[in-house]
Amino acid sequence: INDETYREKRVKANALLAKARLTLDQANHERAKVGRLLDQKVVSEMGIKEAEFAVIQARAGMEQAHSDVRVAEKGVRDCEMKAPFAGVVVSVTANLGEYVQAGAELVQLADLSRLELAIDLHPQEVARLKEGETREMFTEDQEVGTARLRVVLPLVDGASGLQRTLWSASPRDRAVVSGRYVTLRH
Repeated sequence: INDETYREKRVKANALLAKARLTLDQANHERAKVGRLLDQKVVSEMGIKEAEFAVIQARAGMEQAHSDVRVAEKGVRDCEMKAPFAGVVVSVTANLGEYVQAGAELVQLADLSRLELAIDLHPQEVARLKEGETREMFTEDQEVGTARLRVVLPLVDGASGLQRTLWSASPRDRAVVSGRYVTLRH
């Protein structure tokens, strides 16, 4: 999302806030000066009331300027996309400059802390496994993490004669991403 317009609004809002601070400082200074002149009977009560009103107006200007800065900062923040979890981008489904609807999928993320492996094994091999056991995970002879057997599905595939096992994967250093092949070893 292009945040340039919102950043410019934030710069303008901060400049207006600085101006409002100066106006409030000036109004407070004028109020103090009129107060001293009132003590010396140089100005009337009306002069002090006008100075106090100017301070009230300047405070209201400050509050408005603070509000404008908060709105501008929210506009910039709303341009950021943050994933609900740490992970890696698997695919991008929108292009830069493309208009998308609210709630549209822009990227697919893989949560590396919750990867799952589905491995089809011969039933004799499955019989030697115990739920909860762990194995080292490799890609191309490089160890990339560990996998823990979570569940063995009870059905054998009629066509292949294999039985599906599901493993919870714990990759190291983001070495494993969704869709890659891994080998498990003791």
